[in-house]
Amino acid sequence: MGKRRSVLNDKVFTMSLPLLGAGPGAPSGGSPPPPPPGPPANAIYYGGTVEPIITSGWNVFGSGAGGVVLSGTNHEVLVVSSPASVTSIAVGTAGSAGANGSVGAGSAFTGLAYFGAIGQPVIEVFGLGVSNGQSIDLFDLNFITAIPTIPNNTQNVHIRRCALITSLPNIPTTCNSFECSSCALTTVPTIPTLVKNLFLNDNLLPQSAVDAVLANCVANGQGLGVLYLNGTGNSAPSAAGVANAATLTGIGWTVFINP
Repeated sequence: MGKRRSVLNDKVFTMSLPLLGAGPGAPSGGSPPPPPPGPPANAIYYGGTVEPIITSGWNVFGSGAGGVVLSGTNHEVLVVSSPASVTSIAVGTAGSAGANGSVGAGSAFTGLAYFGAIGQPVIEVFGLGVSNGQSIDLFDLNFITAIPTIPNNTQNVHIRRCALITSLPNIPTTCNSFECSSCALTTVPTIPTLVKNLFLNDNLLPQSAVDAVLANCVANGQGLGVLYLNGTGNSAPSAAGVANAATLTGIGWTVFINP
């Protein structure tokens, strides 16, 4: 049996918990098995440690048809009995997956139209799972170093204030509004033709990356867009980049660049 200490109203309680893996055939001393390689397919929120999968102990609230808002304790997994019926997930600042944990939605959430994670002290975001072509919000995730592949049918992506993100895996081909602002981007993936609202301000983009974004938007041939490349950390464009910005302005874009 293992021991867990819990503090409630300044009182310390000690509970005996069975060690995972204890029993016949367990390693000597009742040591738990190594952490699982990834979240269960029907899990929303994954701690990334050897902990029992639980279905209670959470505050789960409805937020529209099939929607849930999560608030849990460290290193726990919320298992949903009918994940395909869940249309939106919001993991807000009330929850905490722990500084060594993960947050995301498993592959069984085939009806998911929205996934949002805000202010979580996690080190990993796993599969985003949005399959119904709507929105992903990732805000203030200051310990993650990578964004997983963004599903190609996602229409709106907003990534803000994720201070260790230096690159992105992709921009979805169906996306019309894409934001990765106040991060640490040094490169930008190819911008698909449908993107007409692009927010890349306050990153660490060098002049070559700024020029490439401007040239990409011109080559896409779309009019009436909005492009933010200004802000702290981003370089000013070259003369060629300034010319491309003027071309975009001439076809109805609003363009913000550093001088």
